[in-house]
Amino acid sequence: MEQVLAESEIPYQELKAESKIVFPGVNGVQNEVIFVGLDDREKIKSIQGITSIWVEEATELEKDDFLQLDLRLRDPSPDYRQMMMTFNPDESEAPWLKDIFFGGDIPVTGPGKKPGSYIHHSTYLDNPIKEFRNGYRTTLENLGDDTYEKIYRYGLWAAVKGVIYTAWDEQEPPSSYDDIFFGLDFGFSVDPSALVKIWRKADEYWIRQLIYETGLTGGDLAAKIRALGRDVYDPATAIIYADSENPMAIEDMQRAGLLVKPAIKGQGSVRAGIDYIKNKRIHLTPDSIDLIKERKGYKYKTDARGNTIPEPVKYKDHGMDALRYAIYTDALENTGDMELIVL
Repeated sequence: MEQVLAESEIPYQELKAESKIVFPGVNGVQNEVIFVGLDDREKIKSIQGITSIWVEEATELEKDDFLQLDLRLRDPSPDYRQMMMTFNPDESEAPWLKDIFFGGDIPVTGPGKKPGSYIHHSTYLDNPIKEFRNGYRTTLENLGDDTYEKIYRYGLWAAVKGVIYTAWDEQEPPSSYDDIFFGLDFGFSVDPSALVKIWRKADEYWIRQLIYETGLTGGDLAAKIRALGRDVYDPATAIIYADSENPMAIEDMQRAGLLVKPAIKGQGSVRAGIDYIKNKRIHLTPDSIDLIKERKGYKYKTDARGNTIPEPVKYKDHGMDALRYAIYTDALENTGDMELIVL
């Protein structure tokens, strides 16, 4: 939002304490954009006088969340009111969304099933920003999975099957533990860099997302990690296991004084790492929003007949890669499970 306002040369003020941005509108009226998370439905019940709502990742909503948001727009007002919902059409996440607004598996731009609604269907090819359009093209055109191609490449309704990690829950880490270490996957323009913190207690792990951001060089990433503070990360004692396929970025971070080691990788290590993690008790912290989203969509590939192939789809998996690098490498180096590695 700030980037769009700045590029449009519209002056604005960010009120961080109120999670709000304000900027001038027409006829001297002040516009306000309020940012609210839906982790707690009660948060939105007190909001009044709203004229527009934009819901990003609408498949994350439950039907009751949508109904509560819809009620926020029913206060008498002279202004035009509308709700916009943007999402990838994953039917397994939000079947109610398809039932209410869509007539079938193929979205068509035009009036929706619900009276007064309108559907706009687009794909990555419609993205007006060339670098993002081209950046996603290679990834989306090489997914190798029919379900993901329908959802993310063509924008068609489909239900994700073959999710890899199904037994995880969300909880805070314990006050006592055996070890702390970190996992890091590098990204840049389109793909985010992901840093996770991991607490281990025997065969149980708690994982918190610390960084999940695009456009970071190795130097940028090192500065962000150091800025986390020693209460989060102590460069003298805490090991970061990073993607070994980016040695230059690892060297940048080592030169910045961080304790970074290349993760153990090799032929068969992805499958072995996933199998190892599936046999452990894993918890994501409730504030690890991007990890939670990735976990729900992290799935095995399927062949033309719908049979599962023991290989994960390479899409929206940076947090999953980061935690696998760390847990698998730590297990090989520090727990004595040397039979895990497959080279």
